Amino acid sequence: MKTFEEAKQYISETCHKYVKEPFEIRYNFKDTTYLGRCRLSAVPQLIFSVPYIKYCLEHNEIESLKRTVLHEIGHVLAGKGHRHDKIWEEACKSIGLENPQRFSKTTYRIPNKYKLTCPHCGRVTYKARKPRKDLACGKCCKEHNNGKWHPNYIFKIENLT
Repeated sequence: MKTFEEAKQYISETCHKYVKEPFEIRYNFKDTTYLGRCRLSAVPQLIFSVPYIKYCLEHNEIESLKRTVLHEIGHVLAGKGHRHDKIWEEACKSIGLENPQRFSKTTYRIPNKYKLTCPHCGRVTYKARKPRKDLACGKCCKEHNNGKWHPNYIFKIENLT
């Protein structure tokens, strides 16, 4: 698996192999706050983060992508009300996912695109998306302005890409 199209093909084939009820596969092209997501509604939706898929392909982390797909399929098989409990674990193990666990963005870190620096204290934070409005350093606002937003503490934004 080397291209995004091959990854989509793998995801589709794997989901259809294990999930027998009607379901949808969706792709989120912007969000990097999750790797995969399962919405258990009348028709279950398996949603995958395109930036995460591309990150896995670029960094040759195909196994983590496969684990994420099986993890989300496990949610469909376990059904509503079983987030990461024993029933979900058994569903994951039944499809070949050994040692199922919850993953997070910090487990497989997708690089953020923006670096925000406080001009007053030098505090640095990172964001995946460019803030739509001026963000101020909370620490400085609390310490020097009674917790109220102040333009003296607006983060300086640097594009990392």
